[in-house]
Amino acid sequence: LKANLRGLQLAISSSIPLPEARLDLLSSTAGVYLKLREPEKANRYLKSSIELADSLKSDFGVARYEQYKGEALLIQGQIESAYIFLRSADKYFEANNYLNESASTKLNLARLLVLDGIASASLSQLDSIQNLSSKIHKSELKMQIAELRADGFSDLGRKDLAYDNLLQYIQLRDSIYGTPVRLDFA
Repeated sequence: LKANLRGLQLAISSSIPLPEARLDLLSSTAGVYLKLREPEKANRYLKSSIELADSLKSDFGVARYEQYKGEALLIQGQIESAYIFLRSADKYFEANNYLNESASTKLNLARLLVLDGIASASLSQLDSIQNLSSKIHKSELKMQIAELRADGFSDLGRKDLAYDNLLQYIQLRDSIYGTPVRLDFA
């Protein structure tokens, strides 16, 4: 967050116009606030990012805005509005082969379906993300998929599959986050 805010300050105060850098930093800062679960602060940066994306005619900037706006709405429990934004962003990312962005957006769509009580649709969405995760090799994405699959199977009453996915989630979480802790203890 500090690096993004400092970079944004530099991009704004620079005598050389850096609108693309500003756009990326505005979006990234909003993304950090969303990871911190502070959608109100994220929305302030999103408002500036969509204005700049529109002025630059940046389709990617607009899609990134939609992705983060959808995530902010999801955090705030506004499921229908979140779905509209996330679906629009996902169409752009998928059509333009932005695999990381598409996987992240699809993950939030699956999360939304679990929250909306549509576990079977969520599980099919997670299957499509599973295919993407094998292409981009992100362990954290695989971990999040396992966690959501556990929730989805639990909602469907399939405790055995929920348990298997929960174990996979725990193993992935420990392999990702446990290593630094073990190194600290050593």
